[in-house]
Amino acid sequence: MPNSSEFYDFFTESPKYNGYSNNKSFEEIYYWLGEAWQVYEMMTICKNNRPAIEAVARQLETKFGDRTDINVKEDFVKQMIGTAVKHVLGYYGYVTTIQKTFLKGSAEWFKSGMHYRFVEDAPRKKELHWEPKIVYLT
Repeated sequence: MPNSSEFYDFFTESPKYNGYSNNKSFEEIYYWLGEAWQVYEMMTICKNNRPAIEAVARQLETKFGDRTDINVKEDFVKQMIGTAVKHVLGYYGYVTTIQKTFLKGSAEWFKSGMHYRFVEDAPRKKELHWEPKIVYLT
């Protein structure tokens, strides 16, 4: 999960979105995108030559689509979310390749997104690690 300095770095690197720097819903979206499961899903779909946001767009629309302080249907907001994906994946050494159209039915409001690829020598600050854990049910 991103830390708060990463959230504020997003606005330093993408100042055109500064109007959302105090928006609670966008902050939640940003941190949600940076959770391990979403990062994993985005990395995995990119390995299948699909745009990163396609992996999480449907869940994002469901989770954040009815907010009153942000309109996920607006093009500017969708672009900001896409830029947030770029920011989040950049910490893992992923770089943009090409914009791609979503597969039909992947999402309602998002129709395209950027594809990313891992670059071994790209600067990175994070790695995604999965650690097995046993959970007792009774």
